[in-house]
Amino acid sequence: QLFGYSIKENLTPTVQWLKDMDLSDLQVAKVASSSPQLFGCSLESNLKPTAQFFKGLGLSDLQVSHAIAIAPSLLMLSIDNNLKPKIQFLRKIFTSEEISSMIAKFPPLLMYSPKRLRFRTFTLLRAGQLSG
Repeated sequence: QLFGYSIKENLTPTVQWLKDMDLSDLQVAKVASSSPQLFGCSLESNLKPTAQFFKGLGLSDLQVSHAIAIAPSLLMLSIDNNLKPKIQFLRKIFTSEEISSMIAKFPPLLMYSPKRLRFRTFTLLRAGQLSG
């Protein structure tokens, strides 16, 4: 799927940005193989604002890099239509510190659909596996 993207306009700038985010060459290669569509996203309109959104939640630069390496598709989620509603839901139950810790430990958490996120959260709360 990478073959359709411009090397100059898409691939090189995105690879460089991922490296600037402290991803290793191996991690960048894994991102390319697992989420090639990421290279079609705008750095300025999609990737950088989403990384900044995670920093705004309290994640460190290292934690954001780890999240990108583990779940690169997070960068393709809409901040307003996807990420913010999920964070608003989690804030009803958890503190900001708890939310950033959960995301740092398990970045794919925010890949869940809202329905699945609610179900899993309430199931774990009922089982006493989460404080909240």
